[in-house]
Order: sequence, then structure tokens, then C-alpha cells
Amino acid sequence: MNIAKKGRGRDLRRQGRILLLLLFFSVSAGIFGFPSYAATSGVVSGATSLNIRSGPGTDYENVTAANGTSITLPNGYHVTIMEEVYDEKDENLIWYKISFAYGGSILEGYALSNYIKPRTDAVTNPDYEAYLNTQGFPESYKESLRILHTEHPTWVFEALHTELDWTEALNAESEVGKNLIQNHVISSWKSMEEGAYDWNTNKWVVFDGSDWVAASRELIAYYMDPRNFLDDVNVFQFETLSYDNSYQTVEGIENILVNSFMGKPITDTDGWTGTYADAFVYAAEQSGVSPYHLASRALQELGTEGSASVSGTVSGYEGFFNFYNIGATSSSNPVRNGLAFAQQYNDEYFLPWNTRWKAIAGGAIYLGRRYINVGQDTLYLQKFNVQGNSPYTHQYMTNVQAPSSEAKKMAIAYGDTTELGIVFKIPVYLNMPEYASELPTGSGGAVTTLSYLSVDGYTLTPTFHKSIIEYDVVLNEPVSSVTVSAQAADSSSSVSGTGNYSLTEGLNVISITVTAQNGSSTTYTINVIVPAGPSTYNGGNFTVSAGEGEFMNVRQPEGDITVLYGFELGTLAEAALSRMTSTNCGIRIVNADRTENTGVLATGNLLQIIANVDNAVIKEIPIVIYGDINGDGEINGRDMLYLQRHILGISYLSGVYAEAADINWDDRVETEDGVKQSTISARDMLHLQRHLLDIKYIEQN
Repeated sequence: MNIAKKGRGRDLRRQGRILLLLLFFSVSAGIFGFPSYAATSGVVSGATSLNIRSGPGTDYENVTAANGTSITLPNGYHVTIMEEVYDEKDENLIWYKISFAYGGSILEGYALSNYIKPRTDAVTNPDYEAYLNTQGFPESYKESLRILHTEHPTWVFEALHTELDWTEALNAESEVGKNLIQNHVISSWKSMEEGAYDWNTNKWVVFDGSDWVAASRELIAYYMDPRNFLDDVNVFQFETLSYDNSYQTVEGIENILVNSFMGKPITDTDGWTGTYADAFVYAAEQSGVSPYHLASRALQELGTEGSASVSGTVSGYEGFFNFYNIGATSSSNPVRNGLAFAQQYNDEYFLPWNTRWKAIAGGAIYLGRRYINVGQDTLYLQKFNVQGNSPYTHQYMTNVQAPSSEAKKMAIAYGDTTELGIVFKIPVYLNMPEYASELPTGSGGAVTTLSYLSVDGYTLTPTFHKSIIEYDVVLNEPVSSVTVSAQAADSSSSVSGTGNYSLTEGLNVISITVTAQNGSSTTYTINVIVPAGPSTYNGGNFTVSAGEGEFMNVRQPEGDITVLYGFELGTLAEAALSRMTSTNCGIRIVNADRTENTGVLATGNLLQIIANVDNAVIKEIPIVIYGDINGDGEINGRDMLYLQRHILGISYLSGVYAEAADINWDDRVETEDGVKQSTISARDMLHLQRHLLDIKYIEQN
């Protein structure tokens, strides 16, 4: 695709339009755009939140998502450029027609070319492929790195192997309050975790300033995933931040500071003369830290107009300055905390910071010694500390977008850097997903909790609370059906899964799902456990039964194998026999080795049915005590050991002992030969743990 270059002047564009009109007017009257081009890849660059229009002009409405909300794309978002056209009202503006993935769909729209950077097609180089393999970059990184190498052959990309599991790292960084985003963004960018959202007021909890709230796990994943930022602007968040005066110049700093309050001379009272750019160069010389990083960091913290941190007029802190907001911890008044830090005495850091140049230079030394010179030497690592012995701690920034935002300023400072040997350290995690993490796109209501949940006529265990998503209902008698009722905590959310449910003996799992407007959802689970009725074992010409309301139940968990259950833990064999009746036969209970049981019932005991004529054993029915997995008549830590070994594949349970381990009565799994086997899982381990901790005892009925 031959995209018009920035150096092409207005007259040349006009000549191109006139030529097109002369050539094609007879067959294409009224066409004022560029001819069609082959699609090429591009990336959002220079815009924190880029509007996508339905046509080539600002008069057109924004393209909307499926739920009707306007779409904006963040810095670093990858798109496909389909063609370029002139603005219908201003010929100096060029728009790109783009397509992009959003919310699971491919959408189209128009964006100003100023904010979309076309990408060069990658050139395959065997030597560079070998280098990428030597570095250990995963395949999902390589295409973007090939393009960058083609565009900037002197840039050096090193793999920083964190040795951290991706999911574990994401979980750690998703701790509420560790990563923040401004409250005005769409709801799927904000966390709904406990402590991040106030359910009483239906508002997000503010952690810093007036509107910084906890970022959602999905948004954190997007900004943590390096693969989303491997273009020649966003890649600067991975640049090593050491000072190199061969290419880090005053002019580059001025490019960062232009149009900001720092684009002018400093007027300190202690004799310093010069511009802010001069002060950042001096700070770099004293600290060994890149002046581009220092200038962009100050601008990120203070904004183009400056903030109270550098006004010198805050009550009680008059004449003190803090250009990097060092010590401005998240609290009710972070600015005052930062200025209190600036009042300290410490010659190493030029403290107190009672002049602007001292605050700039001393703060640079502090950053260098505390972050950059101890390994956190990229913007990414200062936000996401994913190396060393104490990962996820000592993180300089809370704004989850800060590395990407500051990277833009660094790219502006470098300008045309094709010939410079800049080094970038790009993190690689273990067990990363195959594809880069997607940006969450859902908007609208975000509440996915219930305010009410019940099974009509029965009690939930534990008592309902919106943050608890799993419950048990243990019935004392056989019931054919139950009715489930629920209500969403937010009227804009929908609820599915309520109503009447038919029940069968054993475990019945009922799921109720709450779906918010933004597409996020939470599923609540109710485990309804139905006992069998009073049972009779009929063996043809003999019968063994328990009376109405008695304890014995018959079950066939594995093919045609019948087991007896329902005996309370600690029941004596003699007591169990006294409550049974038999017709045309005798009965007795023996241990698994067929010796007489004179103690308590245990898993593996057998109820023997004995012929009246010759006392021969004509039938043996195994007995199950759920939770007594090793067959000693008790439920203790040894049973947990047997269960763990089975789940880990060390040694497997079978027969009646496998049935005893299936504590929550999962649906049986049918094997190829038609036999239904017990399903043993971590859920059974949870029930056993609850019993051992005296939280909830295992039910035998």
C-alpha cells in the first residue's frame, strides 16, 4: 500500500487530485478520494482514546458497538488500513478507512491518519530468525518483532524471561488497588471485585485523587501483555532507561515539553538559569537516568498545565516542589504526602526540594537508585515489577495505562531514530495464552450479583450473600421438584436459570446466571441433594428391608453393583442389624475380610444374606460410609490422603472405596463397556475438608 508520506506537500496533493479528476472524470464523476489500495496493518499512535467515525469527517457519528455505545480505541490498538480518503470539508486532513476486532466482531470505520501509523511488511531474514530463537521469543511475538526489525534494523530487542507463570502474575497484579484507571472509562475496564465496588451505593471505590478506581482483571491483562505494544511507538515502554548523551539531546527533551508549562525557562531564586530541558539534562548527568524518561515521567505526573505538586503555593508547603510525585502515595491527599517528602533533609537527593532544579535533579537520583539502577529499568518494569525475588512489589505507578502513555512521549522525543542502537527489554512469561490478551469492550451496567436467591420452602447453606456463589440444599426426604427464585442486584442486569426443576436421587446441580449490560456475568450454583426413600432389597425369594423413616438405602453406582448407604458415622453393626427385617433368609454384617463385625460400620463391610435351609451365603451387599475412604469406620486425615492420591494419579480408588470418595454424588461417568463409574474431583476434597474442620459434616443420606 502506497500511503501518502508526511513530507508530501499540499500542492502535490492538489495536483494529484486534479490529475485524478482529469483521468477519471468521464467514468467516475464526483470521485474525490484516493484510488483503492491493498490493505495493510496499522496501529493507533498518539491518541489515548481515538474516536472511530462512520465517515471521513468529524461531522459523522462515532461507530457504535452492539449495545449502542460509541467506540474509541486506545493507544497501541492494532487495525487494518483499507484505504485513505480526504476529509470532505478540509483537504488538509486525510482519513483512513479501517477495520478492527472489537467485542468479538470485525467492525469498520474511519480514523484520522494523524493517529494511525501504517506498519511496514516484515522482511524475513534467516540470521534474524536465528537471533529471535536464541533469545527465546515465543512465536506469538515474532511477527511484530520482524516488522520492527525491518523498520529499525539497528534497534536491539532482548527477551526478558521473567520465569513467572502468566496466570499467576496476572492474579498478583489484579489485587484490588494495585492497578488503577480513571472512573469515566467504560464499565468493563473497571473492577467489580470485593473492595473495588461499593454495593451499597452502586459506585466504584476511589483509590486516588477524585476519580482513580481499580482496573478490571481483563484491562490489566491487556496492558500487561507485551504483544499488544510491539510497534515503534509503544515499544518505548520496554526501552532501557539509562542515560546516553550520544543521542539523548536537549532538542529531544524540548520535543517532549513543547506546549507544556515546562516549555520555558526556570525562574528559581537561587541562581539557576536555563530551561527545563537544561535541568533534565543536568538531572540525567547526576543520576545516570535517561532525560527523555525523566521529562516524560514529569509530564505524565503533572500534566501539561502543571499541578499543585510544583506550584510552590500549597498551604504549609510553600516553596517546595515534587516533579515526579515521589512519596505521593494513594490516600485522601497524595499531593501533600509528596510535598512532605520534599521537605525532608537528605543531601544524597538534594533534599529539601525547595527549588525546581533541585526537585528535578534530586528526584532523578532517587528514581535511579530506587528503581532504574536496581533492575526496574524500563517503564514497563516500573509499573509491573515482574522480576527479582519480590515481584509485584515496589511498583512506581498505579495508572495501568502509564507505560503506554509515557512511551508515546519517549517516541516523540527520539523523532527519527532509525540509525540509533536503542535497546529494548521485552518481558516473556511462562504458559502465555496463544493469542495476545484482548481489550475489554463491554459498557453499560456492570453489576453481576444477586440481591436475593432462594429454593422455595428450603434453607440454603450457607445463608445467602451476594458474594457467595455456591450453596447446598440437603433434603431430608425424597422430593420430585423444587422452585428456584432470584433477583438481580441491579435492575439493568438479567437473570437466567430460575423456575421449577425436576429432581432425581443424589446430586442435582442448578445454575443461575446474572448477566450485566456490558456482557460480564456471574453464575451461582445450588447443589440439591435428594436422598432415596425407605428401601427394600428384593432378591427373588427373600427380602431385606428397613421400615418407614429408617436409615438403609439401596444404590447402584457402578453398573449392576448394589451398595447400602445411609448409616450414620459410628453406627454399630449390631444396632444396624436390629433395625432390619428379613423374609425367607437370615442376615449378618461382616468386615471386608468376612470376619464378624462386632464394632462400628465401615466402608467395605458386607451385609450377608444367608439361606434358611443350609446357612449358605447367597448374597453379599457392600456397605458405604461416605468419607470413610480407607474403610476404618472413621473420617480423618488418612481418608484425605487416599483422596489426594487418587486425584493426583498416584494410586487409584475402585469399587466401594471409590464410591465412598464420591462425597458429593456427582453424575456417574459411563465407560465404553457401559459401566457407570464414580466421579471423584476436587469438589469431594472440599466437602471432606469442611467435615474435618467442623464446618459442615458429610451427610450419609
